[in-house]
Amino acid sequence: MEPNANSMQKFIEKELNKDNRAKLDLRVFNRETKEFYEPMPEMMLPAAGNAFFRINGEKIPVDKLVIQRYIGMQDRNDRKICEGDYLLTNEGNWCGFVVFFDGTFMLVDPEGGYSAEPEWDECEIISNICEMDGHTWKYVQNMREGN
Repeated sequence: MEPNANSMQKFIEKELNKDNRAKLDLRVFNRETKEFYEPMPEMMLPAAGNAFFRINGEKIPVDKLVIQRYIGMQDRNDRKICEGDYLLTNEGNWCGFVVFFDGTFMLVDPEGGYSAEPEWDECEIISNICEMDGHTWKYVQNMREGN
């Protein structure tokens, strides 16, 4: 029995129009100013072939921005956890970066360690990879040494 194309189309449209898909929650880091936009700017996504975003009316090249998705969870201090955050876990004080891999958010460290199902609400945001300004490994070493 072949599915009814009309009913399939209606089902897909209904799923895509759900409230939880109406707004994508993310944050934007500007590599030039070395700051996150606060509050979240009004953005216009680029059309195919364009290499810029329009943020608050200003045209900014894509390579000057880092866009990080909110993962839908808060840390133990009720702060929103986003991609690129560096978290202290309740797993033996292990720290890792939030990444999206293989269809899920997880934590990874620079040495190849990972946690596929961390207790997000027991973690604490320590920093973000953007704030480390390219000195990720040095930052991680300093954290381990207590500096």
